[in-house]
Amino acid sequence: MCGKGEECWDESVNAHQDTPGTLPAADPADGLPQQSTEAVPRPGPPRPGAPLAGRPEPDPTLPGAPLPGAPASAASEPRPPQPEASQPFGAPHASPAPNTSPVPDSGAATRLARERNVWLCTSRADGTPHVTPVWFVHHLGRWWIGSDERAVKIRNIRRSPTVSLALEDGDHPLVAEGTTRVLTTPFPPEIVAAFREKYGWDVSASRPGAGARVLLEVRTVRWLLAGTAQ
Repeated sequence: MCGKGEECWDESVNAHQDTPGTLPAADPADGLPQQSTEAVPRPGPPRPGAPLAGRPEPDPTLPGAPLPGAPASAASEPRPPQPEASQPFGAPHASPAPNTSPVPDSGAATRLARERNVWLCTSRADGTPHVTPVWFVHHLGRWWIGSDERAVKIRNIRRSPTVSLALEDGDHPLVAEGTTRVLTTPFPPEIVAAFREKYGWDVSASRPGAGARVLLEVRTVRWLLAGTAQ
């Protein structure tokens, strides 16, 4: 185990990075009706205060309706859907969903709060397992594990997010399977505080030459063993 519960990273292999694509610019002509080539009579200028041709008279009783005689403006034109702005952690769309398999009992919850190490198993590209002991906190119904972005486990998880976790006591095993999400800085403040309280360590602090820090959020899908060796 290297560097406070995390395995060494391999500098010779670049970490996988997700690069969001760029949406193509919309064609302003898309969706417009085709114009006829036949000659048509040209209407004269509208009388003052009259609605433009082809537009219904606005109902002044509706909220936000323009005043009678007010000129039409670009604000009255229908607007295309706008993309949602990004929101920080803790926003409604970023809140963790409930675990499908809660902690088995109070004894398991006590161990998750007290024990310092958990064995994390990920899968390499060729399907072989990669197992490493790591520091963790179990908070908000999740496992949280800090790592360097270049670590082997991060490359494995970006390719296949399903993992297994096992506490160290083989006589009283606690083993879980889950799915993982990789978070980048800034980390949730309550998780940083939980690591500091448990280990006296800043989980977000980077190491020289180790790349960016990331945080694993693991949602338990099922508990394989809980208290009985088999």
